[in-house]
Amino acid sequence: MEISDAFATLKERFGNHSLAANHLGMTPEHYRALRNGRAHISKRTAEFIILKAKTVAPQEQPVAQAKLANRDDPGMSLPNSGQSVTV
Repeated sequence: MEISDAFATLKERFGNHSLAANHLGMTPEHYRALRNGRAHISKRTAEFIILKAKTVAPQEQPVAQAKLANRDDPGMSLPNSGQSVTV
């Protein structure tokens, strides 16, 4: 994930950049300066923003991988897949 993607992800998740900044513990002004290139983003700060964006991003798993995971894990069997169910 690139830093620009991280900013977009955070905005999408929190609704606006000010709320995203608050979530990161930054003032909206500082966050805006980082986002708009008016302040230098250190490697550490960029990694922090990207990490936070990854933690709030929706986790999407490709359908083919999800099916394989379900097949390989007996605890993930589909209900009523040929097995009788007693309630």
